[in-house]
Amino acid sequence: MIQGMKPAGELLALGSEAEAGLTLDQQAFLQAAREWLKRASLVDFEPSASHEPRPKRLGGSTYPGVLWIVLKPIHQPARGKRPRGPHESVQLGMSWGGFIFGGWQGYPYVWEFEKNEAFRFAIERFGLAEAEAAAFAWAERELRPPLPSSRRSH
Repeated sequence: MIQGMKPAGELLALGSEAEAGLTLDQQAFLQAAREWLKRASLVDFEPSASHEPRPKRLGGSTYPGVLWIVLKPIHQPARGKRPRGPHESVQLGMSWGGFIFGGWQGYPYVWEFEKNEAFRFAIERFGLAEAEAAAFAWAERELRPPLPSSRRSH
């Protein structure tokens, strides 16, 4: 269980207005992330979610924008491991255009696609469940503490 984790109903909580502004795929991704975090055996990070709608150029409405899942480590890992700075976090995003992407990024700074993107999956090509599973597997590998190295005696 995640240290300092909120009760299950509050995990990755978004306001009702923000959640209502998500696409169906983004709603499914948010729910899948909640379920993944409940069963993942990760500790020492603070999970959060946010929705970043994008205004349309003409008119007063907005595009659904990007849904962000942010997993910020509480403690710095052993030297040489990510994060490299005190404000870095694993961030998973889902765009309204049907992409799941992620990487390490300064928190809470603006996402820099070319610089920090570790992966990008097109849902149309891979399928939503497969893209989610790959994104969560990547995040779990990044956040899991390294196993202690064992020394072999000869």
